[in-house]
Amino acid sequence: MHNEGAAFRSLVNNFAIAISVGLQYGVPLEEYVDAFTFTRFEPAGLVQGNDAIKNATSIIDYVFRELAVSYLGRDDLAHVPPAGAAHEQLRPTDAASSHTPPQSPEDSPDLAARSWVRSRLPGSP
Repeated sequence: MHNEGAAFRSLVNNFAIAISVGLQYGVPLEEYVDAFTFTRFEPAGLVQGNDAIKNATSIIDYVFRELAVSYLGRDDLAHVPPAGAAHEQLRPTDAASSHTPPQSPEDSPDLAARSWVRSRLPGSP
């Protein structure tokens, strides 16, 4: 049983790294949310400790529902609407806007972690 837990933990860790790198290279969070919400595998069931999400079909489903509700304002994926329904969004979503990823870290350093672009900035040691 110990080895199965380690394998699962390693798989989830590497999945998280892959998503993080994709976001840093400009893949829109909306794409990930659309791809991974409603995935179905065990463990699944009731969620405790979250005011908006009460049920998830998998761990991945829960993570991407939470990201969608918190960062994209996707209240349609929440089971309980947020109180007041006026919470901050980090980036407003607009279906008509097209997302153009930056060509280099210098074009938009605020979209990537400073540690990721530190070695890529001009004049960096």
